[in-house]
Amino acid sequence: MVVHPVMTAGEIEALQRESFEADFQVNGPSILRSVEVWFQGWKRYHDSSSAYLRAKAARWAEEIRRAYPLFRVAKRFGPTPEAAAHLETEIRTLLGPPSLGPRVLSWVAPAAAAWTRFTLRHDSFQHPKLVRRTYRTTRWALRSGELGSLRVTMERALHSTLIKIEGALDRASARRLAAGILAHLRGTDAQVKVIVAEGTRAEAQDLRLLAQELAPLRHRISISVPSAPETWAYLKSA
Repeated sequence: MVVHPVMTAGEIEALQRESFEADFQVNGPSILRSVEVWFQGWKRYHDSSSAYLRAKAARWAEEIRRAYPLFRVAKRFGPTPEAAAHLETEIRTLLGPPSLGPRVLSWVAPAAAAWTRFTLRHDSFQHPKLVRRTYRTTRWALRSGELGSLRVTMERALHSTLIKIEGALDRASARRLAAGILAHLRGTDAQVKVIVAEGTRAEAQDLRLLAQELAPLRHRISISVPSAPETWAYLKSA
């Protein structure tokens, strides 16, 4: 995602990993630092004159008590076990020992941490597999482009679609144009306005075919035809 003038992508990722590792080794697990911040907040506000701050401190105390199991993990696997032990002792002194639930989890937590450590080291069970979904439009789909010698330009709005055609309409392009318009209308509640550019050529039988193909949803289609030749007038009245 970053193009650096000097460093390669691999070098940037290596420095990022090094930074995270240095932060972890020096400051310890981030969750332990969060508990320490909550604890400092509790010490400051648990006897505040503000009811709001006292309630906030009480919520922090609940979060801290739920975090008791992490101390066993931090002391066993963390880079700063002395700091973890010191924080746990201070919390136990001021907030009391953990209840039965956190004590049970404290015995389970090291096994869970060991499993996580294993999966991280071997890059297993980390991310869900990517699922590739491919969506393709058919050659009958309505879109701007070339239908043989017929050029189609589309402009979509919220409740209507403007379609401009120019060039030469033949039997094949008439079928494809009609199929695209009908497919578009069946998928929406929009209206379609077809504008035939001046100079667009078409034979009478191809215009009749286009009118027949559009007949099922003709009430939702308006057609503006060129002034010449007169054969186009049939399409407008059909």
